[in-house]
Amino acid sequence: MGKQPHHLSEFIIMLDEQANKSNKFSICQEHVLGYSYKEAYNNKFANIQKLVCHHLKNCIYFKQKYNKSEQAEILAKLDKVVLATNNSFQKSIDDNSATGSEVSLATSSLQSKFQHKKIK
Repeated sequence: MGKQPHHLSEFIIMLDEQANKSNKFSICQEHVLGYSYKEAYNNKFANIQKLVCHHLKNCIYFKQKYNKSEQAEILAKLDKVVLATNNSFQKSIDDNSATGSEVSLATSSLQSKFQHKKIK
């Protein structure tokens, strides 16, 4: 089973070429539409949310298509899964006295919830 797509996936085209063990290379859709596939391919990057965000912040074609407020809204979003997982984990630690076994129990509970959310 592959990774769950991040919220910026709609702005990129995934390539079949592996960037590393876990991620494939991707190219910017706006680069392809605004210039050419070859130019986009020359500027390929690993499909990691942080790298996609960095590319979009600097992409002239992305800036031409979206106004500044739309750009800010798109780039400021956090993945719901990451946000929910972090909030649940913090709540578990705050609710407990956070001894080693309680943190371990909370972590394993969150991992099973996270896996359940990914499957849906």
